[in-house]
Amino acid sequence: LFMKMKKNMVLMEELKRTPKIALRVFLVGLLVFLMLFGISLLFTLVSLILGVITAFVKVLGILLIIVAILSSIFLIVLYSIMALNILPVLALEDLGAIKTIQLAFAHFKKNKGHCAALFFIALGILLAVSIVLLIILFALLGKSILLNPFYMFQHPVAYTIINVVLSIPSIFVYLWIITFLTVSYSRKKGIKAV
Repeated sequence: LFMKMKKNMVLMEELKRTPKIALRVFLVGLLVFLMLFGISLLFTLVSLILGVITAFVKVLGILLIIVAILSSIFLIVLYSIMALNILPVLALEDLGAIKTIQLAFAHFKKNKGHCAALFFIALGILLAVSIVLLIILFALLGKSILLNPFYMFQHPVAYTIINVVLSIPSIFVYLWIITFLTVSYSRKKGIKAV
């Protein structure tokens, strides 16, 4: 009886912390969104400048556009790798929003190779699952979904059922990736999992 009461007390304490945790998750998400928005604005400004340069000097403009595209891809991958490190820090550390992002960035800087490997493993698994799901989708529907962009309007019930059923494996893969990253982070930091 005492153990049951103790578990209930621990549960009540954790439930009292829920609004604080939810606010922290929201603020971290907001900050990550604002960072992505800032990067998008930077890409837009660079694109406008490159457009002006291309109008005057074609060859230089084309070369700069190629460099800009390659650097954009690099920055997007780098941002994605860094953003993935926020999830484990958010799950395991009891910090504020800004401190969470700072710690995630510090962890990323310290373990660049490890973080990149985890990112590419997760990306490979997501791509593999997506390809398998697309093969299943086309096996069920044939080429009709490719040839008819209005398939979802013509067969809304079938489309919804297929979409929901095919999204279930993706949800499990996302949860596995988050768990995988969190366990990896806890091992790197020496944090014992509960």
